[in-house]
Amino acid sequence: MIATERFRHKGRRHLGVIAALLGLIAVLALVLAGLLLPSALSAAPGDARTAGTEPLSTAPDPTAPTEGWQDQQRAGDTAPYSEAAAKAVVATAGEAELTGEMLQILYLDRVNACRAAGEAPMPDFSQPLENQICPLAEGLSWQQYFLGQALTSWHAQQAALFAAAQPQKITEEAYQPDLTDNLHEKYIAPDLPVNDFLYQDQPCYKPNSVHQAYLDSLGELLNEQAGQLGFSDLEELAKESANASADAWLQAATDYNLAYMYFTEAGYGFAPDDGEVLDHLRSGEADTAAGAEETVDIRQILVVPRGAQIAADGTVTAAPEQWEAARQETEELVSRWQSGGIRSLEAEFAQLASEESDDEGSKINGGCYYSVRKGQLIQPLDEWCFANGRQRLDWTVLRTELGYHIVLLTAVRESALENARQELLSELQQEQWEQWRQEVPLEVNDSAIALWADTRTGLPTLEQSLYPDVAHERFPQVMVYLQQDYFYYPFGDREIGKNGCGITAWAMLATYMTDSLQTPAMMADRFSEQYFDYAGHSTNGNIFSYAPAEMGFYLDKMAFDLDEVTEALENGQVLISRQQKGHFTSTGHFLVVVGHREDDDTFQVRDSNIYNYGNKAGHRIDGFTRSDLLSGGGLFYIMQRKVTAIPACARCGGSFETHQPEKLMQSDYLCEKCAAALSRRDRFLSILNGFPAEGV
Repeated sequence: MIATERFRHKGRRHLGVIAALLGLIAVLALVLAGLLLPSALSAAPGDARTAGTEPLSTAPDPTAPTEGWQDQQRAGDTAPYSEAAAKAVVATAGEAELTGEMLQILYLDRVNACRAAGEAPMPDFSQPLENQICPLAEGLSWQQYFLGQALTSWHAQQAALFAAAQPQKITEEAYQPDLTDNLHEKYIAPDLPVNDFLYQDQPCYKPNSVHQAYLDSLGELLNEQAGQLGFSDLEELAKESANASADAWLQAATDYNLAYMYFTEAGYGFAPDDGEVLDHLRSGEADTAAGAEETVDIRQILVVPRGAQIAADGTVTAAPEQWEAARQETEELVSRWQSGGIRSLEAEFAQLASEESDDEGSKINGGCYYSVRKGQLIQPLDEWCFANGRQRLDWTVLRTELGYHIVLLTAVRESALENARQELLSELQQEQWEQWRQEVPLEVNDSAIALWADTRTGLPTLEQSLYPDVAHERFPQVMVYLQQDYFYYPFGDREIGKNGCGITAWAMLATYMTDSLQTPAMMADRFSEQYFDYAGHSTNGNIFSYAPAEMGFYLDKMAFDLDEVTEALENGQVLISRQQKGHFTSTGHFLVVVGHREDDDTFQVRDSNIYNYGNKAGHRIDGFTRSDLLSGGGLFYIMQRKVTAIPACARCGGSFETHQPEKLMQSDYLCEKCAAALSRRDRFLSILNGFPAEGV
């Protein structure tokens, strides 16, 4: 868990205003510091090819572009490339050093980002930028403007990376490992596979496996981008455009992405509650210009008449008797839903949708559609969802040209409130990043700055290499919680340390399946009343049958056959193994089973009991035999595969028309994760590119 503090200034800054002013502040800081910039009048060495543009000619002699330019200090001579200038340290942030070579890359990135945006104002890229006044900062050249952006962007990235490298403070009070006997040191050997998955085992931030895989592929991506622009590879692009190395360009992209990944991880620590959001809204500081348009969350079960003809847009052609059979099937599903009674009303509906809905776009997500706008749904559903007075858990059955719809309204969202929430979140993240920057002040060596490529355009930008964050996974692997790290935390009439293997296994499962932190303490607080077995002083196994739908994932089946288990694991599913007296325990135990190795027919498990890591040989190789798993009984709770993409989502699910009836939604739909990812990306870019150039 990343510790993050909220720094609240007396007067909150509106990020919309900040975004407009920060670029001005950045370049004005350059003036105040009296920064002297060597001219950048020559193109990069080589054949002067600019991908996607005409070859650059020798730049003309500088001329005074506008009245008032003479009052500005500027360099007088061209700065041709030199090895010394490329290697020179032009700025520092803590121990991080910015070389002239890297500055050149970052400078061209800002130039090309401006050109790619295609928004006025922008300079004439066919002319030297030092000779053109930037209207965003009175009297300053475009060259100075882009240089200021490059320096401050680098500073912000390095500040985030510095914060990422610091020990992360554990803020969860319930997490208290090694209270008595230093159990971690005694039983968790340094070379055990569990160390890669152990909660709180990493002293500082480490990219998860999905993020690391993307970082590892960056070189390939950049080579591909270079090829699309007519270069043989990244090495040729870097050399001809900036007289830089491919390694430097790759490092720039890596730092950019690492900053984003840490920004993402740290952002989980910011979760403004409804009270804070309302206070912000009532303060008068929130931007309410977007109005108060409502959106809704719904779940639906679609019943399509059996044997009907289905058009490409989902329209159904069926005989009257087929429609009647569909109506009866719908009634039966409603009866099953309302007679469930074990789960909550919404959870019962979601489980049923995952099993029975004919809407392939949403059934894997419990039939959920998130933040639907008025006019987006097919008309009968739209009219019902947005009728006056509609409230959460209202439901109905509707017939449309697509079939019968059982519709459950699960949330009504007022856009003004949601906008205020996002605005507050942005402010908190802005403040956090500001603190990071203060930890590593920027120091610039004016005399070392040299730019030798000025107007080179048609190049890929760092933003184009930014991790796309599609179907984001915070926890792409099942992490390990140890029940002894919560030794005295209450669970029913006992403590997690001695009687909480089940709730700890459940926490591992819930964290992985929901991609949200769900610790044993959090799960004990939430589920003790329903799923603590007071007679046996242990976790009631029913939690694995009924509670998944309460969390947003779903039970597939219970099985006793290990071949079924193997098939499920090979399909990417995970499961819970209930153990009685046997290899793992002398009484009873629950394990999370996460994988199967075909080469030696062994199983990978996540075990909550720290003592087993000292005496079970299988933990040294993360592999247990069939007999190991079956020695304590053979009941397995197999979950449906983790949802990492919503078929109905136009962003992570692929083709909109392919994965849902076209007529169900009148416009492309974004799932909750993709909507959050796009907002996160926008905040990152806004904050990163908007800091004032303090210290320059």
